[in-house]
Amino acid sequence: MKRFICLLLGISLLTLAGCPPQQQQPPQVPAPTQKSSVAPGTTEPKTEIPKPDVTKEVGEAVKETKEAVTAIAEVAVEKATEAVDKTKETAGVAVEKAKETAEVAVEKVKETAEVVVEKAKETAEKAVETIKETAEKVAEKVEKVETAVSGTEKEVDVLLGQVADKPKEILDIIKGYKTKRAFDSAKNATRKPKVFAKLSEEIHNPDGMTVNDKTGTLFLSCPNFNRRPNDKGEKIHPGYLVKVNPDGTAEKVLTFEEIENIRIPSAEIKQIGPMGLDFGPDGHLYVCDNQYFFDTTNKSRILRVLMDGDKPTGKVEIVVEGIKLANAILWLEDKVLLTDTFLDLEGEFGSGCVWKFGKDEILKAGSGENPPIKLNPLKKVEDDPHCVVIQTVKKIPGGGNGGPDGITADSEGTVYFGNFGNGEMYRLVFNEEGKGNVDIIHPAGEYFHCCDGIYFDKGTNKVYITDSASNAIHAFTPPKTGELAVFETIWENPNTDGADGSLDQPCEPIVIGKKLIIANFDWPFPELLNTASDEPSTLSVIELE
Repeated sequence: MKRFICLLLGISLLTLAGCPPQQQQPPQVPAPTQKSSVAPGTTEPKTEIPKPDVTKEVGEAVKETKEAVTAIAEVAVEKATEAVDKTKETAGVAVEKAKETAEVAVEKVKETAEVVVEKAKETAEKAVETIKETAEKVAEKVEKVETAVSGTEKEVDVLLGQVADKPKEILDIIKGYKTKRAFDSAKNATRKPKVFAKLSEEIHNPDGMTVNDKTGTLFLSCPNFNRRPNDKGEKIHPGYLVKVNPDGTAEKVLTFEEIENIRIPSAEIKQIGPMGLDFGPDGHLYVCDNQYFFDTTNKSRILRVLMDGDKPTGKVEIVVEGIKLANAILWLEDKVLLTDTFLDLEGEFGSGCVWKFGKDEILKAGSGENPPIKLNPLKKVEDDPHCVVIQTVKKIPGGGNGGPDGITADSEGTVYFGNFGNGEMYRLVFNEEGKGNVDIIHPAGEYFHCCDGIYFDKGTNKVYITDSASNAIHAFTPPKTGELAVFETIWENPNTDGADGSLDQPCEPIVIGKKLIIANFDWPFPELLNTASDEPSTLSVIELE
């Protein structure tokens, strides 16, 4: 069968190639006529012409043709086989390419599917969160309804924050002040405090601040009164003097309890409570030692920390003794002023005073062989010549009984101080004889009901007041003689732990350049918004305009 196909192929190829057909017989050519040698009337004998062997020639031609056809067919088959192999190879490559394309497509589909699944998961999670938030809001509304029905307050206003442990009457008072001031934190967002310094676990009760005018370095006192069980007994950390660098890093430079000569021998708890502080003209640091939280019997003092530039020498001297609660100190030209927050006068809700010492008297006291100044216990101003004024504390709703706390002086030398317990503020002007004249510039509880630290800034010509009760800081421009001060709120916020820089029972302000820096005392009292002494301990900062 194969040979037959090959034969047919060969013939077809020969035909297409124009090969001549099988040889044909040549035409018969007549022989030339010859004169007959036969006599007329006689018959010439026939001559036999030999015939060619056509069968043999055809057979040979067929044979040659078959051989040619076979050869051509074999070449054709070989070429066809090669073509088939090429086709197979090409088909194989195409199949491989198709497989690769299919695999890539599958991977793409898988990736797309994974993305879709992730998106679906995210969408589902967001939906769950939204549902949770909605459920929480519904729960809050239900709680409000329950509160209205039961008559007890469970839900806390946004102005106050989380203050579950505070008595309702205290919360109502604080909320009333905040509502009256109508401070809009959104409109004043540029004033929002930030963290200036996040203090270590050992420095957890920052208080007084002052700047060394000769070097520009900020110093901070840290009594560490807080975090004692029931606010009684020995402190968990000693009192420190801390240097605060411009980048907010803080380092302890003096541990007061390590200085033996300033320990009180008769004291049951031999600890130091450094609070207000200020540099004197001698370059040394004068520090209030508040012993009132250990012993209320006039054990508080003024200490002199001897300095070599910004470095304590390790020597501390006792300058003044016999103070009840030494709180804030101010060097002013030729004198030193000191606030005493609790005099505990009989028959008074609260009382305190302002002490005054002459420059030369203070510089001499406690140095070398010179004894410290010893103050007399007070019942009236005349009991000691160093007493400028005794200030009683008017009782107001939600207020405490703390007397004079922060103190400062403006560019004209006018002194301002205020009561911690009710926020009443005073202007103090000394006459040529050194006698002080006092008048009220902010009646108790008028705009706020707590005046803690006070600081006058020449750059803005404003006095800044820390309001510990409401987690707020206020300011006023020094008023004319006989006029009341007009206040503005720089910032206030609800109860907080201060982690984001928010005010956390602010106690002391100071301005360096355009930075208003605030120490957060974080030791809650009953009449204050703050509910707990918690981490972190911070200094906040507000960028002034």
